[in-house]
Amino acid sequence: MSNRSLLHRSKLEEFKQWLADNGWKIEKPNGGYEVLRWKGETRQPKPIIYDRHDGDHYTANDAAVPYVYQFIKTRSK
Repeated sequence: MSNRSLLHRSKLEEFKQWLADNGWKIEKPNGGYEVLRWKGETRQPKPIIYDRHDGDHYTANDAAVPYVYQFIKTRSK
């Protein structure tokens, strides 16, 4: 199950930079709803952030949720 209110739209670029700084490889998004995809520790499933085209937040798939939580946790310190 995905999380629909985890990553605010204003934090996307900061999250991309955090991923790059932590050694993750940013990949090209596929389709019209993906806004961010990166190469995770395992092959499947891929961590992906989706745009619902409404609201103030992006949707994170199950594989992406732990990374977004880590990002939020490091920002709060």
